[in-house]
Amino acid sequence: MVNQEDLAGTLMSFSVLIPLGLAELGVELTTGDRDAYFHIWRVVGHVLGVQEQLNPAKFGDGSALKDVIIRRQQRPSEAGTVLTKGVLDFIREVLPVPPGAGPTLIRHLIGDKSADVVKVPPADSITQLGLSAAAVPSFGYGKAGDTLPPAAKLASQLGLLVFKEGLLLTNKGRRRDWQVPTGLTDSSS
Repeated sequence: MVNQEDLAGTLMSFSVLIPLGLAELGVELTTGDRDAYFHIWRVVGHVLGVQEQLNPAKFGDGSALKDVIIRRQQRPSEAGTVLTKGVLDFIREVLPVPPGAGPTLIRHLIGDKSADVVKVPPADSITQLGLSAAAVPSFGYGKAGDTLPPAAKLASQLGLLVFKEGLLLTNKGRRRDWQVPTGLTDSSS
């Protein structure tokens, strides 16, 4: 059986940390959108077997649970340091960003205390300034989409383009053909 606290922590990573991270980047979701997103992940948690008391019904309760789990479990570890180094190497290798962008973004999103636990290098002032400037165009993003449908459509198209180009960058321009291993397919259907 999977540890329930680990399941809940992973669930809160998707249901709580992503909206909080977007807010840190200047993209504020409406309360309704945030709560709907949270609810979807709550349903996923139910399907995965997360116990009811570890699958809160409200975003604020999920945020509080995330804080408790982090306080209980966050410790330095060799595995965490190696994984973080791998993420930083990946960012440096495949994304066209300045060398200090990875550490700066991670420190901005998770805070210096958590970043120090996994040995994220210090942020640099140039990429910190760029990160602050990049958040300015996002100001009012959610509200503009609600009142200006063409803005929402343009933002959606831009997001899809960025996603597709990001995939190409991470694959170095090669298309990946994903297949289900034959041992996992049901031959009777």
